[in-house]
Amino acid sequence: MKDFSVNSSIVISAKHGTRSFKIPLLMIIAFVGCISMLDVCITMIAPEFNKPVFWSISIITIIAVLFLSLLPKHLHLTGFIPLLAGVGYAAVNRHVVEVGAKIFCNAYYSAAYTTETKFFDLIPVVDEKAYTTIFMCCISVILCSLISRLVIRRPLFIFYFALTFIPVEFGLYHGMEMRLLSMMLLIVTWFAVLGVQLSVQKGHAFGVRGVRTSNTANCGIAAAAVTAIAVVISFTVCSIFGLTSEKNVQDKRREVRSEIENFNWNDIAGSLADLSVTLGFMDDPDERELGTKNSIKYQNEDEVKVTLSDIPEQGFYLKNYTGSVYEDNMWYSFSDKEWESSERLSALFTRFECVPQILPFMNNQTLYGRDKNAQITIEPLKHSAPVLQPYASYTENGSYRYDYGCYVKDKDKYSFDFSLAQDFTSVSQMYLNEYYLPTSGFNFSDSVTSSFFEQLGISRQQEILTISSIVPPYLNKSKYTTQTLQSILAENFLYRDFAYDSYTFVEDTKSLDDVFLSLPANLIETGNSGSASDILNSIRMYLDEQCEYTLSPGRTPSTRDFVNYFLLENNAGYCMHYATAGTILARHFGIPARYCEGYIVSSDMMEKGKKNSDGSVTFSIPDSASHAWCEYYLDGYGWIPFEFTPGYYSLDAPEEPVRTEISTTTDEQTAVTSILTEKKTELQTTTVSSTSLIYSGTNNNSTAKNDADLKTSGSALKTIFSIFGIIFVLAAAVFLIIALRHIRIKNRNKKFRSKDKKAAVISIYSYLCRILQIEKIDSGNMQMLDFAEFAKKSLNDVELDGSGANEIILAALAADMGGKIPSNETLNACADYVNGLAQQIINRKNPFKKLIFKYIFHLI
Repeated sequence: MKDFSVNSSIVISAKHGTRSFKIPLLMIIAFVGCISMLDVCITMIAPEFNKPVFWSISIITIIAVLFLSLLPKHLHLTGFIPLLAGVGYAAVNRHVVEVGAKIFCNAYYSAAYTTETKFFDLIPVVDEKAYTTIFMCCISVILCSLISRLVIRRPLFIFYFALTFIPVEFGLYHGMEMRLLSMMLLIVTWFAVLGVQLSVQKGHAFGVRGVRTSNTANCGIAAAAVTAIAVVISFTVCSIFGLTSEKNVQDKRREVRSEIENFNWNDIAGSLADLSVTLGFMDDPDERELGTKNSIKYQNEDEVKVTLSDIPEQGFYLKNYTGSVYEDNMWYSFSDKEWESSERLSALFTRFECVPQILPFMNNQTLYGRDKNAQITIEPLKHSAPVLQPYASYTENGSYRYDYGCYVKDKDKYSFDFSLAQDFTSVSQMYLNEYYLPTSGFNFSDSVTSSFFEQLGISRQQEILTISSIVPPYLNKSKYTTQTLQSILAENFLYRDFAYDSYTFVEDTKSLDDVFLSLPANLIETGNSGSASDILNSIRMYLDEQCEYTLSPGRTPSTRDFVNYFLLENNAGYCMHYATAGTILARHFGIPARYCEGYIVSSDMMEKGKKNSDGSVTFSIPDSASHAWCEYYLDGYGWIPFEFTPGYYSLDAPEEPVRTEISTTTDEQTAVTSILTEKKTELQTTTVSSTSLIYSGTNNNSTAKNDADLKTSGSALKTIFSIFGIIFVLAAAVFLIIALRHIRIKNRNKKFRSKDKKAAVISIYSYLCRILQIEKIDSGNMQMLDFAEFAKKSLNDVELDGSGANEIILAALAADMGGKIPSNETLNACADYVNGLAQQIINRKNPFKKLIFKYIFHLI
């Protein structure tokens, strides 16, 4: 018995017994993916457009491309018609599309940065809605054509993901609100395409090309189903337990993106801590690390919404951080343990609410009267902690944290009674007066009063209390009478000494000693003999002359002190640098000073706010208004802000202040008797007059620059659109040329191995003749046998193998005239020879001819 042998090249094909769902699945994926992507983009930007027209054109485009791409043979290339139509229409109507693009960009910019500012300054058009619709339709036709064609013909995940995710990511990057259902459907299609591709690759790996179609569909359906179930369960759980909402998700994404952009790989621990605060894993730390960023960037995003019942005549500050201790290039707040170690201060702060934060507001009631009060409501749009507190304000709906912070019940929205008199330059020029209070006017038999004076260290045996303050230590006919008297007494007898002891401390280091030794003589002279106002103004002038303001000063080397490096070497920085250096220099000259952060509200923001029906004004504060400054302690008044950063102050000398003359009467002194135990004592109002200067927190003129930038941006966008249009058309043309060549070569090789062997050898012969014509080898009127010998000799003369050409011509003659059918081995050998010969001949030509033969005549 002979051995049974099998040729290793045998091919086994099998027909699956079940019906394949691959084509319907891919059509569903393409349709759902395109519609979901468009809906996500539209809901995030919310432009004004003609919805019926847009959605009709988009749906028709998707359906047309899908069905045209399924046509047999070369007819499937008609699937490119919608794409070319979209590109052609955009090119012909370039001006209309360009205007529509600018209108669309304005809508995108407004939605991304929550602002009414327009990115492009456009000449008013007749119908903005129509222009926007045309632009959106062109983009939709192009995108939907590419996506549908890709999915139905070659479902590759990486390209499908790029085409559908990149348009969406522009909005996600800015944390814009989207339709979650559409986004979930889009995610489902991603995993479905991935399942299809993985199943195809697995089929190739195991060599089961004939049976992979059904498996492909099944894997895609399974991936889509599993993803859909996971997404639905997650969304349901989050909705039931209130774990998230659309707005919160997008706001949080904005914050995370900002922290990632500012991530410092040289300080991974600090950057991770900032990211943890943003994610809500940690509370905002009571410390600020300095010099860790190369630069700061503003996204122009609104971070705080403010409503004022009345508008002050000048800008004002909102403070959310106070740095008390400067050490190792960081600002620290005093810890709770440090405060608790001072039992007397801790008792005054917690039991009697004698906190320095409210003292300026109480003093302003006497200086300016109750008519100068307003209510300010603050609503953080990003994170709700810590609380933003205006200067000269007071709230009964919260509690104060030691001498620098405030707690409120609802951190998402809170209010303060707010003094409209925010001109602290004028206040700083007022005189400190002395007032005398008889201790006989206080009810020491009351336990609260007795405990209060005990904490102050005042003996009941003392007959007269001497108080130094800018205003009298009491208010007549005011609901703040008790708080004012208590705060002024606490400030005089306890807190003022604490402020000078704690907030004039400067760490004794060589780096800071070098800074102090380098100070100019005029500053040292003023520091030794001038008033606090004179010293601070001299420091301001020194910083202005010594350093340059920039948002990109670079990082402070880890081996250098922040203030030393800023003042003596780098000489460049932003508000954090100026505020820190100014605070340290103020302390050096004996002025209690602290570092502060928060927002500065300009008059321009308030003027552009929305007028409400009740007369109040609502406006938003962008991230670009975030700021750092110094505050110093003014005896008898409290902590007030002082600017060291260029662009935020005026170097004009303040006007000469008016001395406030206030006299006391015997009746008023007697009325103090029960003031600590009775909060509603009726007293006669004292009228006070003072000089009022207007503070300006605005920066520089930028209107002309912005207009120029808008015009430049418009011109730049026009150029960009033109360039991209040309690139797109060229890319489409190149793609079509390459695709057509690929198709021609594939069809030619398919004919070479046709089951009809006679037709196959004739096809090889025809291709050989085309190749020989390149070398001017033509049969002319020769007989086939003569042409076979002529071709062989001519090829050998140019150092090419001509024997194969001879065999192809003879085989074609035998098949056509003699009916002799060539074997498979002969056909394979002829096909390999003619392809190799074509490559050799064309490679000898110059690059230009080579491109012509390759991409125009498709010979190789």
